[in-house]
Amino acid sequence: MRGKKIISKEVGLLVPPKDIEALTEAIDHMFNHYQEYSPDKIAQYARNRFSYQVVGQMLDDIYGEIVQKGEEQRCPSIKLATQVTK
Repeated sequence: MRGKKIISKEVGLLVPPKDIEALTEAIDHMFNHYQEYSPDKIAQYARNRFSYQVVGQMLDDIYGEIVQKGEEQRCPSIKLATQVTK
């Protein structure tokens, strides 16, 4: 789930960061074409990506990686043991 995300045209528009003109155009488009979007699809998209369970799992994965890297730095033998067991 981590990394760059591309939003489906069925649920919205993606604009470049800090591009006020693109954001303005996207808002205008959504306002003028809202009837073309399915509220159910938008809700499902949001639940699948931003529910407490999904975000919690993402944070748990990130914290787990940080802890693992910290343990490997403090004790290089952990890294070696991890590589051997894979």
